[in-house]
Amino acid sequence: MRLQQLILRDVTRENILLPLYVTEENIRRKRLVTEELYARMEEASFLSYGIEGIYFREGGQASFDTFQNGFSCGKWKKYTVIEQASITLDLEGHFKLQLMHSSLKDGEVEEKLILEREIHTDGPLEVTEEFGALRDEGIFYIVLEALQGGSMLYSGFYGTNELSPTQEVKLAIDICTFKREQYVARNMEILKRDILENEDSPCYGRVWVHISDNASSLDGIVDTQQNITVDKNANLGGVGGFTRGIIETQRRAKDQGFTHVLLMDDDATISSAAIEANYLLLAYLKPEYFGYTIGGKLLVLGAPFVQFEVGAQWNAGNIVALKNNRDIRLLREVLDSEQEDETVEYQGWWYCCIPLQEIDENNLPLPIFIHRDDVEYGLRTGKERFIYMNRICIWHEAFAGKMPGPLDYYDIRNHCITNAIHCPEYTKEDFKKFFSKWVWGNIGKYRYKYVDYNVKAVEDFCKGIDWLLDTDAFLLHQELFAMNYKAKPIEEWVGFEGLTKEQLEARERGFKNPGRLRRRFHILTANGCFFPPKGRKVVISEPYGNVHILYRRPRTIVVDSYGNGLYLERDKKQFWECKRKLDAALKLIDEKYDAAAKSYHDRYKELVSTKFWEKYLGL
Repeated sequence: MRLQQLILRDVTRENILLPLYVTEENIRRKRLVTEELYARMEEASFLSYGIEGIYFREGGQASFDTFQNGFSCGKWKKYTVIEQASITLDLEGHFKLQLMHSSLKDGEVEEKLILEREIHTDGPLEVTEEFGALRDEGIFYIVLEALQGGSMLYSGFYGTNELSPTQEVKLAIDICTFKREQYVARNMEILKRDILENEDSPCYGRVWVHISDNASSLDGIVDTQQNITVDKNANLGGVGGFTRGIIETQRRAKDQGFTHVLLMDDDATISSAAIEANYLLLAYLKPEYFGYTIGGKLLVLGAPFVQFEVGAQWNAGNIVALKNNRDIRLLREVLDSEQEDETVEYQGWWYCCIPLQEIDENNLPLPIFIHRDDVEYGLRTGKERFIYMNRICIWHEAFAGKMPGPLDYYDIRNHCITNAIHCPEYTKEDFKKFFSKWVWGNIGKYRYKYVDYNVKAVEDFCKGIDWLLDTDAFLLHQELFAMNYKAKPIEEWVGFEGLTKEQLEARERGFKNPGRLRRRFHILTANGCFFPPKGRKVVISEPYGNVHILYRRPRTIVVDSYGNGLYLERDKKQFWECKRKLDAALKLIDEKYDAAAKSYHDRYKELVSTKFWEKYLGL
């Protein structure tokens, strides 16, 4: 029985699709750096475009102790009924084959040889070797050394003895989209080619895709077809689209047998191998893990070998992305990524596979439009029960590259709602400290309109749950959008005060954070706003950049990852006006926060029933 196919395709084309705006030089560079996610090779190389396999020169080696092709024996042993593993290879030529096991011991990589044999064949030959019993931790993998030039590895897979599934699995992929037509079309073609129309896929006939089209813009680009359903949906944010998909899955579950719903971002670069591994993991889970959520590890699209997150901790709003900023080309990081040494509190909806048994008609998400919706629902349904495995992942653009805009409203308001429901020990004094720090950060970056977002968030939360029940979320979002700054393409800023395109694109590159005492002084002086500005230099900054880069600087252009620039100036009048608004908001928190929090804590279930959502979505 096959558990995990070795990925031997052109890694750039088939497994990590690159953004259309990259140059040919970047494509070549990323192909080189991402190959080590699949195999570490010397005197060997993947075959040419679109052809599966690896070619070896004499003495060439390929090791599969990688994020994508190592076999996570520790995870398979802990969570499934599988007890043994083998490797089957389709190869030709003269090889030395080693079966290996690696794990972390006291933070150091420990590698052990399980088996070594020589293989010599004049034509293609299928060879199977046994790893034996699964180990408690780490990965199984193979190392191939060519003893003859021209040797070939055509394909391979990890397998085990025949077993009956512990549960029948049928997976609904739930995608919400808003004007991301190109991304959605690309991902549907990948799914059709590799799974939906591929009879060799282990989950062929067991996957259905539901797309909530919040912008009603997919007509003629992606339409309803076999195994893909597109529904036009009211634009009620990401949570509105994802909840529509959950409801449509629940409606079909009895007749069509759906067991799990996989929430997935529309602009994520998906991996078919991840979905297949997810399916097989679910099919052979031990019964005590049936209620667990399968999370996808988040990798950075712009740097595909960087692991951004393996689950996260809410910590009452002090968010920690676990195993953040790791280079998973390194064996140590491949192994560490599998370690379960920190408690996961929630999983982002870029890839979140939830068992339907955890979702009843009174346990749908909260209608809070965007941001923190996945946090709140993860705290409620995940219950710190999450499974992660190497290979189960997606690639996504770095979140820090986007300008916050209206998110500076949602992040504050939904922070309060989530803590009211799940962290009753979180007090108004805790929130006042959090809120003040946030607002002063915006003041220090001259983002005075963002302070209006922050203050409005407090005002709306303090109105209590009845306000949310009676609010038209779409009209509110339009109002927030109209409050935002207007950016321009960076090309329009070239030449302004002598700025070059290279300077604009470099942003904060090379800036060094000041020492602790100097940072403290900056904070006490509102990032130098109590002193006259220094010069007229225009500082190039980033959306989530370092506030200290603007200390006593009069002007900045904030450049995002989409090539847009936003011009902001220090303004003494605006500074004092924002200070006044902050003081008024803190007074409101003192008066209204506790009652509002209690209303959400006691009555949130009024907002999470199927009956509520069907009316809310106009179904």
